[in-house]
Parts: sequence; structure tokens; C-alpha cells
Amino acid sequence: SKTKACVDNGDPTFPKTSNGELETKPSQEALKHAAVQWPLQAAQQHGGPPVKKPEEMKAAARACVLSEGGDPRNDRLVLSRFLIQFGKYKGKTFKWLLENHVGYTAILVANHQKEREHTMRQSPLMAKKDSLTQYAIAYPEVLKEVRFHHEYEKAKEFALQSGQEGKALVGFGLHRSERLQDLYESKIPEKIR
Repeated sequence: SKTKACVDNGDPTFPKTSNGELETKPSQEALKHAAVQWPLQAAQQHGGPPVKKPEEMKAAARACVLSEGGDPRNDRLVLSRFLIQFGKYKGKTFKWLLENHVGYTAILVANHQKEREHTMRQSPLMAKKDSLTQYAIAYPEVLKEVRFHHEYEKAKEFALQSGQEGKALVGFGLHRSERLQDLYESKIPEKIR
């Protein structure tokens, strides 16, 4: 039998906006999957299958890579085939997640990194999030989004202090990295339309 060559190296094709920026919003496919997945999760909330052990997940991903004619020694390719075991994209691969909802991935990774600052506890779910983090931050585009999320959360926390409300970042759109106060006080026409 003929073995097909794996033309995929595990790298996602990132969605772009019309002006060439990284698209962080969910794709139509992601929205459809989430709409189906959420009711299923609610129904299985207390009786769903347990999260697979890291070794089981890696073995399944390697088997997938082999079946596609890929090299199971290629760690990034193997990580791209890991299946998400939690959340609204349960059952999808890490690669699919980066191709269909970068913003969600960045928030998930940033939150996991923050969680890791406080615990080294290892559970199957934490190991899964460690693997997703390893895969996702290997891409500069995603790492930039993760860093933005950290800065956004830091500014939001600072803005909770009395008198600092304007220090929060806008967080979305063209001026997402700017402080609310700076945008409000700006004299630049593009910022005050």
C-alpha cells in the first residue's frame, strides 16, 4: 500500500483581517462548533468522560501524525494534533484552535501562565494546558496576543484603584493598546471621530 506524504508541518494558517492584521475573533466554523458544544457540555457537566492522561493524548496525536505520513519525532507536528479536552472547542486540535480562534487561545494561555505562577500542581488538565501553551507561544503572532492580554489585565487591575479609572486599556479595535484616558484626551482626529 502507498503511504501518503504528510504535507503539513503542524504550523497553523493564521486568519487575517482585511488590513492584514491577525484576526483574533472566532471564525464561522468556531462559532458553529461552540454553539453545538456548549449544550453538550452542560448536559455532561457532572458525568462526562475524564480528561485523558498526557501520555494517552501524546500517543493519540502521534498515531494521527503517523496515519497522515508525518514524522512522529516532530514535536510541533505532534502538538498540533493534540485534541482539546475541555471548553467550548473540546474535540478540536490545537492547530484548529489557532486557525479558528486566536483570541480565545491567547486568553486561555495567558490565564494558564498566571495560574502557573501560583502552582506547580500537575493534573491531566494542567498538563493539557501546558502542552497548548508550549504549542501556541511558539508562534510570535500568538505570543504577542498573550503578552497583550497580560498587559490588558494588569492595566485593568490598576484601573480599579481610586482615581486610576482612565488607566485601563481600551482592549479592542484600532486603539486597543491605548489607555482610555489617553484616547479621551487625544486631539488627533483619527482618535476622536
